[in-house]
Amino acid sequence: MKIKILKNKDLDKLENDVNEFIQDKCVIDIKYESTQYRTCKYIENILIVIILYDSYGNCGYLNTKSLMDFKKV
Repeated sequence: MKIKILKNKDLDKLENDVNEFIQDKCVIDIKYESTQYRTCKYIENILIVIILYDSYGNCGYLNTKSLMDFKKV
């Protein structure tokens, strides 16, 4: 088993990154968390996705248009 961590503040880009990554993986579990990044002037929200997967064969979600849809979350 392996772990992949993806993060971004742009939800559309993160959704595309997750869906592209899982296409050839055997996904075991996907978890997500939101956090804030604070600087002197700004506070930005960041979504972090943690994917637990195996990478053998082509048993991923090849026929699925979108496994993760963050607009519904």
